[in-house]
Amino acid sequence: MLTTLANIKHILQKELFNSSDERVLSVVTVTKTYKKKRACYLCIITTPPPVPVVTVSVVKQSEQREGEYKKKRTWQLEEIKWVDGRNEQFETHEFDIQVEKTYKWYALNLHERQNFLAVLYKQIHKYVRGQRAEFRNIPAAWLNEKSPEKLAAARSAEQKNIQDSDDEEEAQEFTALTDKEASELGKLFSECDFAVKDAEQLIEKLSKELHDLDGANIQSVLASEKQVLSLMEHIDKAIAEADGFERRLDSYEEILGHVKETMEKIGGKNAMIEIANNNNIKLMKELNKVISQLDLPHLHQQALDEPDLKTVIGRKAAIAAAQSLQQAMNSDIDPTLLRLEAVQDQRKRFEKWKAKFSGIVSRFMNNLFIHLGNEMGDNMTTSTELVLPNHLSVHRELTPYTELMHWTKAMDRKTYDGLTRVYTTSLSKIYERDIKNFFALVS
Repeated sequence: MLTTLANIKHILQKELFNSSDERVLSVVTVTKTYKKKRACYLCIITTPPPVPVVTVSVVKQSEQREGEYKKKRTWQLEEIKWVDGRNEQFETHEFDIQVEKTYKWYALNLHERQNFLAVLYKQIHKYVRGQRAEFRNIPAAWLNEKSPEKLAAARSAEQKNIQDSDDEEEAQEFTALTDKEASELGKLFSECDFAVKDAEQLIEKLSKELHDLDGANIQSVLASEKQVLSLMEHIDKAIAEADGFERRLDSYEEILGHVKETMEKIGGKNAMIEIANNNNIKLMKELNKVISQLDLPHLHQQALDEPDLKTVIGRKAAIAAAQSLQQAMNSDIDPTLLRLEAVQDQRKRFEKWKAKFSGIVSRFMNNLFIHLGNEMGDNMTTSTELVLPNHLSVHRELTPYTELMHWTKAMDRKTYDGLTRVYTTSLSKIYERDIKNFFALVS
């Protein structure tokens, strides 16, 4: 099985990847699930060092020319989002790979499938630094062990070592006598020729010699008692030194534990400081936005407090200030920020400026309407023509105040309605007089 995989790798390496100086790490022969099409090869390939780039490629054999292979599609490891083995059973042939879409594959060889998934997992965890692909429904042993080829080689080597070990034990079990042992045994039997005739005498002689050897051993032990005591003292000292060394290691380990805990706290504080800085930046941006929306220049404030509506320059300044006030009062501010005391105070100032300016505009326009109505009525001339006179002069007088009326309509509807009534009442007198004169001439 592994030989077939090696042949495929060798062929693809020689025919396709040697020319681009790439190396094949793993190959699996696949077809698309539920589609009976010609088989293709999923290959994990890498570029040479010092900065290797690992990719997954789909390789197909040319239908026109036998033995010619071409890359049809290539993905970087970072593009792979997840790999699903469908089932943790070894006999499962299917597996899915999610890239820009989900590709469903059917592996023709189970060992190739296992090796491919194991190598893909290893390469992703080795080279992908950010978000790594998720591996689902795949035996954990495949992701932690070596590839099947290496496992097979390791099992073969292990079996060979076991066989060699058994042979060695057997050889040790049947080790022949040395020359010295053979000589001693021959000497013993030469001194005990009588053993053939009297076994009891042989046993007695051997027992005596054994007793003499035991006594000699005891004497030797007693003679070396000082050496034994000295050795025991050295051993005790060594044990004491080892205990001291172990206590020192424990203290070092405790210190390292404190250092680690301190560093973790510092890291946590740094993270909190960074979060606080980011929050302060966001808060500053939001406050600057609110301030710019609610800011009313001092020049506009003066124009609202003491508007000059009689001159052209004064009217322009008053209209610009009124429009700026309208924009500030209608600015889109987050409801939570409206609860800020500074925002509430500024909005109260806006209300005061609006009320004061609206009152000044109301009085001025009210007087202007009444004045125009009275003036036009007093200056009315008698005409003998049957034509209603136009009042372009009135319109020219009122045109410069159009923007102020629009502002009043948008910001103070009550004042606007009152001015409308005054305007209607004042100028209706002129039209009533014109109509009466017209009918008088007709009659």
